[in-house]
Amino acid sequence: MYRCLSLTVAVLFTSLANVVAQPSLDAKVSELEARLATLESQTSTTGSRIEATWRPGLYLQTEDKAIQLHLGGRIQNDWSFALDSDDALKEEVGPLKDATDFRRIWIEMEGAAYERTFFALHLDFVGGKVGARNVYIGFKDIPLFDTIRVGNQQEPFGLEELQSNNGITFLERSLSLFYPSYNGGIRFIRPLADKRATVSGGVFRDTDDSGKFVGDDGYNLTARLTVLPYVSEESDKLIHLGIAGSNQRRDTDTMQFSARPENRWMPNFLNATNIPADDVTLLGLEAALVLHSLSLQAEFVSASAESDLADHDFSGCYLEAAYLLTGETRSYDRANGVFGKIKPKRNFGKNGWGALELAARVSNVDLNDKEITGGEMDNYTLGLNWYLNPAVRLMLNYVHSDLKSVGHADALVARFQVAF
Repeated sequence: MYRCLSLTVAVLFTSLANVVAQPSLDAKVSELEARLATLESQTSTTGSRIEATWRPGLYLQTEDKAIQLHLGGRIQNDWSFALDSDDALKEEVGPLKDATDFRRIWIEMEGAAYERTFFALHLDFVGGKVGARNVYIGFKDIPLFDTIRVGNQQEPFGLEELQSNNGITFLERSLSLFYPSYNGGIRFIRPLADKRATVSGGVFRDTDDSGKFVGDDGYNLTARLTVLPYVSEESDKLIHLGIAGSNQRRDTDTMQFSARPENRWMPNFLNATNIPADDVTLLGLEAALVLHSLSLQAEFVSASAESDLADHDFSGCYLEAAYLLTGETRSYDRANGVFGKIKPKRNFGKNGWGALELAARVSNVDLNDKEITGGEMDNYTLGLNWYLNPAVRLMLNYVHSDLKSVGHADALVARFQVAF
């Protein structure tokens, strides 16, 4: 019996010693928690988790927001109907016909890469060809300059030109023959005075639709300054003023200007060719007023062609007014000194009809100076815009174009647009 009791006690003490020698349960749990924290830290650092939202447009970003990406695009399908026109005008410029086409088919990708770099890639596929629009690499929080973009982009010239074509009031810009538009270059953008002013400038080369330039000469120095002398706390009332200039060093001895009516399917009504020019200097003045749902906007552009033979001066201007019948206010991008898109208070659907806007514009372009007789044209445009939601807009423009000393033409133009 004593022997059995001794064996039992020995077994108990051996088991107790083994239990004590093994790590406790709490120690095991602590070890697992430490490993889990390490894995979560590594996941956050590498940003492997992706968050997706729709604003509209697909926005992707890592959990730590180090990588951000926006995928979007735009489709603009236009219809043009030629109405009344003078016989003398048709003899001068050719037949005026009805047409339908895609104005723009864009695929867009833009985003940010870590703390101070970003990029944009906007490609247009109209006509079966690929056209480069905004294709650049950017750097932000740069001392003195704030933001710098390198690549194909808009030169900083013109209030109407710098506003996205997704949100311009009319189907076509009125002074597009003078605006430098998309070119390859280096540009900086800096907000000032708590974003009540902006200054932007850069050096550019005239590039084709692929963003290509080949030559020994030819460059543009372009700059723009804007200011908000008055802006309300809600930004529903403001005054915008701006001035821009561009000096263009030509790589040829001549240049030309041509212009259609504010309807891209019409032929050119104005043509000024073989203008002697070693340099061209552009000067732009801009002003805008927003009072709740009412907005007024005006610009003046002068173009001076300079050469050893002679100097020639041409000009254009417009004045437009728009009123949002449904009570919205035109948005304003204070970081860039331009207007944004209209966002309806209530989208088209069960609970609303979207936003409705009435607009009118008068414009003039004069390409006559000395021996250059490119012509002079007035345009009168009435517009109706229906914003069904932030992504879809329907537009209708009635355009009356008067070619001085020749005749007039009328057209009705419509656009069906989706942009996201």
